[in-house]
Amino acid sequence: MPGARAIPGISRFIGSSNRAVKATEIEMKFAPRILSQATVFLVLTALASAQGVVLKQGGLVLFGSAAVCSRPASIDFLRVRKATPEWKTIRAQGVPEGSGRYALLIAGMNERIRTAVSEVAEEQKRDCVFRKRDLKRANGLSVTNLTRMVLDSLR
Repeated sequence: MPGARAIPGISRFIGSSNRAVKATEIEMKFAPRILSQATVFLVLTALASAQGVVLKQGGLVLFGSAAVCSRPASIDFLRVRKATPEWKTIRAQGVPEGSGRYALLIAGMNERIRTAVSEVAEEQKRDCVFRKRDLKRANGLSVTNLTRMVLDSLR
């Protein structure tokens, strides 16, 4: 093929320049497949090194990111919720779900819990905290239970 360039280094393995051109055509035919296989390998390697944990659909992450964490932790959200003054008010006064007051109390409760979880997670050098019941797969990582420490932080 006139005007076709051989890939450097190929012609020394193939021999003549005509064969080098044919090798170039063959190599170009398979190059996209080789590149896609290399890309898949790199992506899988990156995912394996990131690890993270897998949560059930709709799982609640209170701090960090479950997908890329290396030091995960969990809390018993129902126990923590019961310890907040907002939840105690809702239960004691029978605040109806769906009311404006209920929404304000729940928002305050969630903010209080997230703040306590963030403080404890940073203190314990944890990069992700989620509800204990939401864990689907830990991917070989050890998950620490921070419930007691978060409860202590709320008091």
